[in-house]
Parts: sequence; structure tokens; C-alpha cells
Amino acid sequence: CSDKKESEEVSVPSPIETKQISLMQTPQSDFADKIFSFQKEKLTDKCEDDSEFVCAINQTINCTIDPKRDECDKTLIPDFIFMEDESLNRPTMVEYKIIELKPLANGQIEIMTESKCDGTWFGLCNGKVIYVMEQVSGRWHVKDIYARSKN
Repeated sequence: CSDKKESEEVSVPSPIETKQISLMQTPQSDFADKIFSFQKEKLTDKCEDDSEFVCAINQTINCTIDPKRDECDKTLIPDFIFMEDESLNRPTMVEYKIIELKPLANGQIEIMTESKCDGTWFGLCNGKVIYVMEQVSGRWHVKDIYARSKN
């Protein structure tokens, strides 16, 4: 590595510019006040929402509730969702509301939700649950899920 010459200027977008670029590349809909609900006996195969983000999250939740569904593509959903063990306490009901979208520098997007469920499921369905989205072949999917403790 050589020292950077003072005459060289590197244009680094501000966080606001990065957010605008990342979010403009994806389909947008306003889901600020919508609560998405899922019950094991009422799961549907087709997503009716006008957002790739929402459809990817919904598919992941459907597969969390019932991983044996035909729509559950192991290449588009985190591997741990397919684990089978009675001690996992898989939910049969999940509700969530999107509260924030946060673009990441690597082109991924975090979607923070306020969620509740009737199981424990690794602690990933009650409270602040974050879905990390990435594009594969031009389509958004859930790469990872994590929870944030309440502060």
C-alpha cells in the first residue's frame, strides 16, 4: 500500500445519499401502518403485497411456521429455518409491522420489524426482529434474521 496523494480526491457518498441510492433500486410501497398476520391453518402460497421485501419476509415467516411447504426454497431462506427439533418451539402465529429500513454499505438492507408470535423460535419472533435482505439474481430474499433487545 502506498500513501494516498493529497491531490487525489475520493468521492464518498454521505449516509443519506447511500440510503437514497439503495432504496431507489428496490420497489417501494408504504407499509408504515400495516400489520402482517400469519396463522398456521391460514397460510397462503401467493404474496399479494406490492413489495419484494414484504413478500420475501412473508415467505420466510410462512416457512418458519411450516418449513415443509412447497414454497420453502432452501436457497432463498436462512438454513436454520429448516431445523427440526421439538425444543425449538416453532410458532403457529406470527404478526409483524415494519418500523425501519436501513441500507447497508454492502448493498444489503436491514428491515426492522416489531413482531410477536406464540412460540420462542430462537427469540426471533417476539420484539424487534431484523431481516437482512440481499439480492440474488435480481430478486430480494432474506439472508439472515436477528433480534435486538429492548433498550
